Amino acid sequence: MYQIQLQQMPANINKFILVSAYKQRLPGLADLQGTPSKATISFDLTAVGLPAQEQNRKLNNLAVLVIGAKNAASVKASVISASPSKTILVVLVNGVAFSNAPPITDPQSTVALSPLNAMGGITVDQKLSLLIDKTLNAGVDFTTVQDVLLAVDYQAAVK
Repeated sequence: MYQIQLQQMPANINKFILVSAYKQRLPGLADLQGTPSKATISFDLTAVGLPAQEQNRKLNNLAVLVIGAKNAASVKASVISASPSKTILVVLVNGVAFSNAPPITDPQSTVALSPLNAMGGITVDQKLSLLIDKTLNAGVDFTTVQDVLLAVDYQAAVK
């Protein structure tokens, strides 16, 4: 029975993780809350304890959430990948920006495609960063930010 179950295991799995800058004690969070004019919050996904039996992790979709900023109806930011090196300009609406590539959406959707869709297919095993230049976000009170979250939807092969 065990051998049969092993043979029936899926070769690929879809996973969703949520990484907290606060919980991971990422230094960029203090920069965002403090006085520096720019804050870079780098999420090292190789250090969050993803399962060792997963291989070839590829990003499907991602989201970034800035929790607790006042007057944050529209926040200009950049999402940066290390490999390949990409910088995607985004606007966080009410503190949130997200991609909407399949499987979240389908070809019949009338919703505009997100610029973050350009991150689809990159390796998950890297640093993904959020850069916020406060000088481009006049009126936003970042001192009240409680956390920054990175949500990652990915597919991996299971060995």
